Amino acid sequence: MLAVVRLYDEKARTSLVTLNQSTGELTELITLPSGGDTSYAGMVLQENKLLISYYSSHQGRSSIYTALFAIETGAGTS
Repeated sequence: MLAVVRLYDEKARTSLVTLNQSTGELTELITLPSGGDTSYAGMVLQENKLLISYYSSHQGRSSIYTALFAIETGAGTS
């Protein structure tokens, strides 16, 4: 399962993660350009393209950002 979350450790950031549904373990796949006040992500998956929108204040004021990723599916999945 894919999710977009706000992570807190060294700094706050918005990241694309995988979620293991059996263990609840998150694995960070990529950090989106973000920081400070960042959150409220949305995702749309169409065919093999994942569009993410979110807001962040890492460039001084809050703005809305988008990211587009190609998603590969493994053998036996749809």
